[in-house]
Amino acid sequence: MGSEAQNPPGDLAALESRLAQPETVATLNRLLDNADLMAGLLDILTGFLENSEHILENVRDSTKEIAPMVMSSPTVQKAVQFGPTAADFTEQLLPLITKVTNENFVSRFAESGLLDPGMINLTIKIASGINYANERSLEDRDVKPPGIVKLALMLKDLEVRRALAFMLEVLKEVGRSLVDEDSSASEVKGAAQ
Repeated sequence: MGSEAQNPPGDLAALESRLAQPETVATLNRLLDNADLMAGLLDILTGFLENSEHILENVRDSTKEIAPMVMSSPTVQKAVQFGPTAADFTEQLLPLITKVTNENFVSRFAESGLLDPGMINLTIKIASGINYANERSLEDRDVKPPGIVKLALMLKDLEVRRALAFMLEVLKEVGRSLVDEDSSASEVKGAAQ
């Protein structure tokens, strides 16, 4: 009877209803299964709070000792020098972020096929080829660009022909997408008028 005086009958019915729900039972079981862990975490937290003053002093002292070493590091020096560049970059990045969020860029990007594993592998291969060509060009800075005869001879190379065919196909598709984009842009302009 004493418990009924503390909890109105409606509250007991609501509690019984919640306890009958499988989600509530599962949550209570997880709490009971992890009671030892929870008690240990509470002990650690209590110890931390009781010793927080000493811990903070140690952190402060360690920071004072480490700061000069960190600031003299070449990596940190480069980061400090990069700071203004990063600020300029951020300033230039904001309009791009605004444009991306205002248009259906994310959905268009997801539908583009660029996230397809095959496309990712192809992009990695192309990037590796570009990186290798860049390294070779840096090594051979004094080499003259190939003339017409040298270009004609290079066309006999199977790898050159394969890459050239690929690049021509890419250029063809880029041109096609530009026409599609121009026509859809003119359709939007026409509908707005």
